[in-house]
Amino acid sequence: MKQRVFSKLDGMKDEAIALLRTLLSFDSVDTPTSDPDAPHGEAVAGCLAAALNAAKDYGLLTTNLDGEAGLIDSDEGISPKIGMLCHLDVVPAGEGWSHDPFKGEIEDGKLFGRGTSDDKGPFVCALLALAAIRACDVPLKYPIRLIAGTCEETGSADIAHCKKCGVIPPYVFSPDANYPVVNTEKGMARFSVSATLPEDSALSSLSGGEVLNMVPQSAAATLKDGTIIKAEGKSAHASTPELGENAVTSLFEILCAQLQSDPAYGILETARGLHPPHVTDGSPLGIEASDEISGSLTCSLGLARLEDGVLTLSFDVRHPLCTSADEIREKLEARLCSTPFSVTKFQGIAPHHVDENSPFVQSLLSAYTEVTGLEGYCIAIGGGTYVHDIDGGVAFGTCFPNQDCRIHSPDEFIPVEDLILNAKIFAAALLKLQDQTL
Repeated sequence: MKQRVFSKLDGMKDEAIALLRTLLSFDSVDTPTSDPDAPHGEAVAGCLAAALNAAKDYGLLTTNLDGEAGLIDSDEGISPKIGMLCHLDVVPAGEGWSHDPFKGEIEDGKLFGRGTSDDKGPFVCALLALAAIRACDVPLKYPIRLIAGTCEETGSADIAHCKKCGVIPPYVFSPDANYPVVNTEKGMARFSVSATLPEDSALSSLSGGEVLNMVPQSAAATLKDGTIIKAEGKSAHASTPELGENAVTSLFEILCAQLQSDPAYGILETARGLHPPHVTDGSPLGIEASDEISGSLTCSLGLARLEDGVLTLSFDVRHPLCTSADEIREKLEARLCSTPFSVTKFQGIAPHHVDENSPFVQSLLSAYTEVTGLEGYCIAIGGGTYVHDIDGGVAFGTCFPNQDCRIHSPDEFIPVEDLILNAKIFAAALLKLQDQTL
């Protein structure tokens, strides 16, 4: 049966390219509106309609769920047990492309466009897998549902709506990350600490970082005599701060060296000590933690601002399973109690973990190895995926180990051959799951 499905997929390459190009033609950045038929904008609604029309053409059953998501089902009148979750919204194309981000141009075996790997290309792969299974009349013990979401890039309100409507199957994988299987996603704690500088400090202003989830690339301070002090670094994602050079910590190094007699020196020295250069494990804040499954806590000082005499430092922490946001806050407050700083904002998100020995995860790993010949294993990441808030959900593809498809960057692409390869991996997984006791 599997070989019949694979043979069917081998003949679907051209239609995969055509469908992906159709979806790419929509600049489907989430643009909220009051239109109930297009709650995320006309482009997103158009892309969703095109996806559902393609599914109908394959004989699959479709539902437009209030413009928030599209449901594509293998069977009618039966609650699906297995789900695939993709999204059709994208981040803005931006500048710097050498290929039109909305055309799907092919060069050197790569199909270029915004959303080719995140996540329109993976949607096409998932749809083809389900369509091929249906075309081969494979009897399904467990019905399958493909969900096409509309606002993953802006907070996943679509998932909340799907949960409210009760349409998410109990076993879900999302091809919106990496292979082999992402079964563990660290928790997150984001917080700010503040201290008031003495009025007679020579420091007038300070600013570093642009967004909380990135290591600051630049930072600058201005003294009351007009002197400007700048520091440069190297940006990196907050989930991997060790890959960056934090400009804010460098700035505090400079300020502490130059303002040793300033009334604010003690505050600046404390700020420097809370996140010294190249220390990203949270130990200066007293919050370090590590376990074998999810690895070590990471801590990034993402923003620094001096406004109206108040110095505020904002941190992005990704923490392992062995600790919690509440425990981190407790340790943080204990660390700060003898300093000029206090916690002024705090937000926590719990980690996500699925047992790697479950039949569900093992079926995915087995399918990946069977189709690719590569080792199947589970990985933990510091970032969050589309399934972070879905119990039992895991991320499965579509970027292979050491493969950079320039997601969220100019010239994002998917290898043309990977369209069918991914579809085969998904099909193999869906078929293997039919033999499990779920």
